[in-house]
Amino acid sequence: MQVSVSDQDGVLNRAGAEVRIYNKQGDLLGLRLINTGDGYNSHSNKPVHFGLPGYDTVTVEVTFLARAGRQTQRYENISLAEYRGSSFHVLQH
Repeated sequence: MQVSVSDQDGVLNRAGAEVRIYNKQGDLLGLRLINTGDGYNSHSNKPVHFGLPGYDTVTVEVTFLARAGRQTQRYENISLAEYRGSSFHVLQH
């Protein structure tokens, strides 16, 4: 599964956001940190990838760093088949 994260305008620039994937029982399957720059004078906006063999649905949780503190958005019962070959996109509220 791939997850991309953007601001309210759809710009992929949410460096430091944390993406967590959980199974139906609530067990953590993976954690990735959004990195938007990994070289001198460069910018990257690639989605984060999770290898999830044996799972059909998951919960995606994204924690953003905001002026008001940490803000978490949670999406339950996400079908992996629906996003095969594409990215599940999370727009910061």
